[in-house]
Amino acid sequence: MMNSKQSHNMDNFTDLELARALAGLYYSVITGLEISPGRGKAAFEAWSRLTISPWSAQPDLHSDSKAYLHAFSESFRNSGPLQNLCRCWQSKFDRNGVPLSDIDVRGFLTEAISIQLHSSHTHHDFFCICPTFKPDSVVNFPINYPIAADFWTICLTEGGAGYIQAATHRIDLLPGSVALIPPGFHGQVVRCENSPEWRCCYLGFRSRPQWLKLLDWAYPLRTPVVLNSDLLGERDTFRRAFLEISTTSYHRGDINESLCFILIASLLTRFNRLNKKHFESADKGKDLHMLDVRVSAAVNFVINNYSKSLNLETIANHASLSTSRLSAIFKQHYGISLIQWRDSIRLSIAKNLLANTNISVTDISQQVGWADQLYFSRRFKKEFGYSPRNYRRHIRSALIE
Repeated sequence: MMNSKQSHNMDNFTDLELARALAGLYYSVITGLEISPGRGKAAFEAWSRLTISPWSAQPDLHSDSKAYLHAFSESFRNSGPLQNLCRCWQSKFDRNGVPLSDIDVRGFLTEAISIQLHSSHTHHDFFCICPTFKPDSVVNFPINYPIAADFWTICLTEGGAGYIQAATHRIDLLPGSVALIPPGFHGQVVRCENSPEWRCCYLGFRSRPQWLKLLDWAYPLRTPVVLNSDLLGERDTFRRAFLEISTTSYHRGDINESLCFILIASLLTRFNRLNKKHFESADKGKDLHMLDVRVSAAVNFVINNYSKSLNLETIANHASLSTSRLSAIFKQHYGISLIQWRDSIRLSIAKNLLANTNISVTDISQQVGWADQLYFSRRFKKEFGYSPRNYRRHIRSALIE
């Protein structure tokens, strides 16, 4: 393990040695072991080197390792999956939380970081990281959107390439692209297999009521929206905002958290404006923007009537479009058909009812618009990998752990 003197110069250390420092930190924090200042500093800088993109790899900006460790510990409080992970790996660490020489630290960290990112209950109301995903590194796994996730995410691709994999389509993430991913989305964000790395800035947050007006253009779709931040030179603005949020978030407290929320609101305002600029700069100009407004009207109509047996003609009439035009525009912009999207809304609502209520599967099926419970169960299992009853057992056992 690196001592405090060594930790100030990380340039000569391998990815494996950095991983050992970080693995020791995870294990010690999760199991409640005391962490010496030297180990804390080394692990803190290891986290910076392994996960922060080159443009923001400035450890001096996050020099308060005590505040860092406090924020780190808070994020793991009451996390059953992380506690279980450490129990399984207990024989691979010594009594001080230092990994033994034969431990597969990359394997341990992949599991630990994956649990941390995938579990919404391990986060505060926001989190900000800037990872670099690359082969044979600790950080090289898909970001799965958890079942019943309740947070928004903004992802700016700084370098390399990644993609968003939804149930029925894929959205590429190239340098300069910025994605807004709403609650209710079910899928993965992954590094492209043929890309040597994917550097991104990743902000997750729970929306405040006063932000709804900034998000109402994206929320009804329940599917990611990807825009080009290079349009009108917005990439640097997003980059600076991510760095400031990341830096400020290490120093928890009412004032700093309030500042982070102000910065997030500013980001959402810029994203909203960027969306408008995107449509204004499109080939058909304002006409395309008006067509998108009509599609939004159709989407809102479906949301308000998702449990009813609406046909495409009824929806199109409400949006003042022909069925063929509505279908074409919706598929062009969002990658799936309107009916497929309607069904994903039904399944998402059913999923939340199964997780948070004791309503029977039969009644849930009828509430979301499917009179045939067997058909509903088949659709649910195809979408989420569990039958409705098994999903309810799974989610409740996970919460108890």
